Amino acid sequence: MGAEIDDPALRLVLEAGPSGLAFAEKTFRLELAKSCAQGPYLEACKQIAQQEVADMHAEIEALSIAIAATDWKASKTHIPYCRIPASVIQKMKDIYGDDCWRDEDFLEDFLKHHPGLRVNVKRGMRGQEYVRGH
Repeated sequence: MGAEIDDPALRLVLEAGPSGLAFAEKTFRLELAKSCAQGPYLEACKQIAQQEVADMHAEIEALSIAIAATDWKASKTHIPYCRIPASVIQKMKDIYGDDCWRDEDFLEDFLKHHPGLRVNVKRGMRGQEYVRGH
């Protein structure tokens, strides 16, 4: 997280990360998050979340570049549709629930925001053309 943190309480929370409160019950963590005296905890959570989002977008960008540089082909049993980093899949499951990726609307909305993750298949199983996963 780049810059040196002067506040020792904030530094302690940042170093421990979210796992530092893993021992606490969910209701305690929720009340702490709602409290007006959040202090270093709130700042640490903001910084951790911002870093997670930045890391996720960097991983998506790197995979998008790799997908664009690959000549994808369909097999007789599978037509590649998209590639999504495992860490992003897990993060979305943590936020939206384990079944979020089974929802076609969720997947399409995600790919709408990250079109570089769609696979551009050159040829289909029977010679038909596929462009950008359609």
